[in-house]
Amino acid sequence: MTRRRPALLLVPALAAALALAGCSVVDNAVQGAVDGAQEQLDQAVDDAISETLGGAGISRNGEVPPGFPTDAVPMIDGDVIGGGSAPEGGGWAVQLAVEGEGAFSAAATLLQDGGYRADIQNSDARSGFGTFTDDTYRVVLTQDGTTVTYVVAPL
Repeated sequence: MTRRRPALLLVPALAAALALAGCSVVDNAVQGAVDGAQEQLDQAVDDAISETLGGAGISRNGEVPPGFPTDAVPMIDGDVIGGGSAPEGGGWAVQLAVEGEGAFSAAATLLQDGGYRADIQNSDARSGFGTFTDDTYRVVLTQDGTTVTYVVAPL
C-alpha cells in the first residue's frame, strides 16, 4: 500500500503539469494571432508608404519631409521620427513618436475636424488604421503602439 501513495501523489502533479502546458499552448496561440495581425498592419503601412512614395523609404532624421502639406494636414503632437517624399510632390509620409493610449483616435478627430471624411477607420487604444479624404488629399493614418504614421497623397 505504501508503494501506491507515491504513484497517487504523482497523478495530481502530472495533471497540474498538463494543465499548465495547456495554458502555455493557449497563450502561444493567442500571441501568434496577435503577432500575425501586427505583421499584417506593418505590411499595410509599408505598402502604403512604398506606393505613395514611389518606392522611396522613410528617413529617421527627425524632420518632416520637404513639401509636406502641414497647413492642410493637421497632425497630433509627437516627436517627429522622420519621413519621406515622392518626386514632384507625389506624396509624403511622416512618422511621429507618441505617448499614451488613444493617439489614433485623437489624430482621426483632428483630421475630421479639419474637413477630412473618414473612408475607413478601425482602432483600439494602442493601434489603428484609417483612410481620410478631403478635396485635395487622401491620408492613410496608422498607429502601431507608440508610432503614428501619416501617408499623404494628392488626389
